[in-house]
Amino acid sequence: MGNDAQRAIADSIGVSAARRHIFLCCDQTNPKCCDKDRGLAAWDFLKRRLKELGLSEQGGILRSKVNCLRICEGGPIAVVFPKVRGTGSAIRRSSSESSRNTSSADASSGTR
Repeated sequence: MGNDAQRAIADSIGVSAARRHIFLCCDQTNPKCCDKDRGLAAWDFLKRRLKELGLSEQGGILRSKVNCLRICEGGPIAVVFPKVRGTGSAIRRSSSESSRNTSSADASSGTR
């Protein structure tokens, strides 16, 4: 794949507009912080909520699944860059609490 093709893909998923990037520990090879189904449910919620809030793609928030963030306790664990915020509790909150948390740019980010 050439540089132009890579640049086009990066632009289509919002890399150039990104203000934050969420890394979510889920779909692990060897789950330790939470069971695999719980991690994947958190991933699905994150994707859906970012889209509902208009924060995914060109909305400025990227999201990425990561295999392990090495915290391995109370997961799934999320880290948000450039501000680092590790949290397992935000994912476990009820939908209404999560929607209030996720509506701020500090609690949001995404890629595919």
